[in-house]
Amino acid sequence: MKRYVLLLCMSVLLVACKDDDSQTMLIDGRWSMISYSCGLLGGGQFEEGENVWTIDSSAKTLIIDKTSKSKLGCVMESGTFDITVTEDKFVIGTTGYDYRIDGDSLLLSDMPEVDGPSFTLVKM
Repeated sequence: MKRYVLLLCMSVLLVACKDDDSQTMLIDGRWSMISYSCGLLGGGQFEEGENVWTIDSSAKTLIIDKTSKSKLGCVMESGTFDITVTEDKFVIGTTGYDYRIDGDSLLLSDMPEVDGPSFTLVKM
């Protein structure tokens, strides 16, 4: 009986442990923005590699290398930006975005319920 209790306790502990592959760890690396929406202003697409984001959550930096222009103001220009990444927020400067990683896609949105900007990036 003691064996079963011990086995049950170990199983519960293993299931309760947090997964090391959290979104904050998966977000690091190079991403290419492929589409964006600026709410009522419209949206657009980029060819893969035209708008590259390099994210380093431990150094709290985002480097954007953009080789083409967008006509809408919600897409940031090239530069280096301070970021903060938590389990559910990706903050660039003072603007916080909800984010989720779905396979090789990174989806960012800021208040989509009121047509805020959203971005789709793919892992490079």
